[in-house]
Amino acid sequence: MQQLSQLDAIKKEYQEKRSVFIPGDTMKDILLTLGAQPEAFTKLTQVSNNLADDPTQPFRKSRNGRFCFNFDNDRIERLEFQPFVLSVEEDFIRHDSGQIRHFRGINDDLQLNTVFQAIMRFKAYIIDGVSVAPRARLNQDINKFVCTVFNRLPFIPCCPATGLFPALS
Repeated sequence: MQQLSQLDAIKKEYQEKRSVFIPGDTMKDILLTLGAQPEAFTKLTQVSNNLADDPTQPFRKSRNGRFCFNFDNDRIERLEFQPFVLSVEEDFIRHDSGQIRHFRGINDDLQLNTVFQAIMRFKAYIIDGVSVAPRARLNQDINKFVCTVFNRLPFIPCCPATGLFPALS
């Protein structure tokens, strides 16, 4: 019960400030309450070992997936893969704005991980009922949100002789 009142307090702070800091130990307790299995935390540390080359940045490995938070039936569903475009209209102003992007989909080692699933439940609870600024071509009248999940691993150059190493992130 303590975690539920704590969730309510976090949600209230998020609604008021549009951001919230949650210490790691507190977040772990919340995720366990939301269904994460203790052994899944260790497994989650390994999911970035099998990432694909990022199609947009040579210094990254990545995968992504899109999920629908359907608040009418209390479900979180994986959506069919589709490429996407980041545009100038969405404030994505770069040399490659408007290009179609094809990322590899996330694997079951992430999607089926109970910690990841608890994080998605947490996010759905926190954002449910929060007003957002209207966006072009987005139907604000339905009670659903789309969440794009990026599993990324950036690399940093070490030296020409040895190549790249995972960045501390």
